[in-house]
Amino acid sequence: MPLVYNSGGYDRVKTLRLLAGIFDIYMPDFKFWDADIADACCHAPDYPEVARKAILSKPASDDDFYQALQAAKDEGITWLDQAKRTFLTW
Repeated sequence: MPLVYNSGGYDRVKTLRLLAGIFDIYMPDFKFWDADIADACCHAPDYPEVARKAILSKPASDDDFYQALQAAKDEGITWLDQAKRTFLTW
């Protein structure tokens, strides 16, 4: 069974490097594209930039992401097929 690190996406690249080898799958829950909304909701106007850097710094393979999606589907979550297509084209 894979060990999944599910975060809010607001991760430092340095932290992700420290976690390399511990977690099998990095599955961030990206929250805000807009800095103004991130600031209004979480007082983190840098959230979009920080989260994008974190997500793009992690070498993800389609197989890893598919494993996470399959595990979620096994739990009854069916909307993730669309999320996979969206994430992989981002």
